[in-house]
Amino acid sequence: DRDRYMGTPTLVVEILSKSTRAKDMIKKLNTYRLSGVQEYWIIDPKKQNIIVYRLDNCEIEDYRIYEAGPPDQSRQPVQ
Repeated sequence: DRDRYMGTPTLVVEILSKSTRAKDMIKKLNTYRLSGVQEYWIIDPKKQNIIVYRLDNCEIEDYRIYEAGPPDQSRQPVQ
C-alpha cells in the first residue's frame, strides 16, 4: 500500500453515468462534504455541463453550473 494515497483529496471529479447518477449526485456529495474534500466536480455528459461544489467545514459553501458551448466561445457560469 506504499503507492496508495491515504489522505483526503482536495479535489474529486466524477463523470456521471446512468448507473451511478443518483449515487454520485447525492451519496458521494455527502460523503465528500463530511470527509473534508474542498471541491467536488460532477461532469454530466448527458446535460453537457459541469457542476462545481465548493465545500468548507462540512458544508456546501458555493456551487456553480457551467454549461457547454461552442469551442470558440468562453462561457459564464449559470447563477
